[in-house]
Amino acid sequence: MQQFFFKPHFALKTIVSSIGIMNADFAGSGLPSTYHYPWSAQIRLCFYIEGDLISVKKKLNDPFSALTSSFVVGPQLTETYLDFGKGTLTAAVCFCAGGLQRLTGVSIGELVNKEIEASLIFGPEIAVIERRLKDSRQPEIMATILVQFLLRRLSKAKEIRPFDHAINEMVKHHGNLSIEKTAALSCLSKRQFERKSIEGLGMSPKLFARLIRFSKAYMYKEGHPQTPWIKIAHEFGYHDQMHLIHDFQHFAGHTPSYINNDLPASLKLVNLFERGT
Repeated sequence: MQQFFFKPHFALKTIVSSIGIMNADFAGSGLPSTYHYPWSAQIRLCFYIEGDLISVKKKLNDPFSALTSSFVVGPQLTETYLDFGKGTLTAAVCFCAGGLQRLTGVSIGELVNKEIEASLIFGPEIAVIERRLKDSRQPEIMATILVQFLLRRLSKAKEIRPFDHAINEMVKHHGNLSIEKTAALSCLSKRQFERKSIEGLGMSPKLFARLIRFSKAYMYKEGHPQTPWIKIAHEFGYHDQMHLIHDFQHFAGHTPSYINNDLPASLKLVNLFERGT
């Protein structure tokens, strides 16, 4: 299994946080092909390039349904189960908070708990991008194709607003910025800020802040599996370890100790898919 990460062009820095490429052979590696993915505030544009189509379900006992070859993943405020089949080569564009809305004008509230066919948001050019990605064999070339595609759309993007700056500050502080202070940074009243968050983030600012802190802690554990949870709780602003455990039970469906056992045979998907949060 190989994962590659690329930073976008500087002109896209307030729209896109990273581009990730994953090439995984589940049949040959012994890695599990199915994963239970936690709640997520991250919005991403994904492309299937080669191998099996990714399948998804929201409840454990439901059947898996195959996704389209390119799709946009909205905020996931529920458990999600993913099946990558025997192997897959995929690319994911991770958007900064508010980035997709600025780029496309779409209301993020309409994307909650959904995976939307990418052409419905980005139009027919998506089919051209898919073909170019399939003709490419090097991750660097794939990343360049995606950056060029996003740069072409940049001229139609909305200007960055005080709201976007405020949300980015919340992300930088791992969600540990009060709603009152974040609202003030956005030049909005608290009530206006909360309404804007539903439209631009797909959730309340309080829930967004919790999910940011949770995903940052989860990502850190994936990258530093030997670090004890008590230290991670302190690093990311949890009051104590029980506070962290509560959020993990709520958003991941299990305790942090479960992750300790799961990490050795894990794809570390949160690191691949959460780099915009």
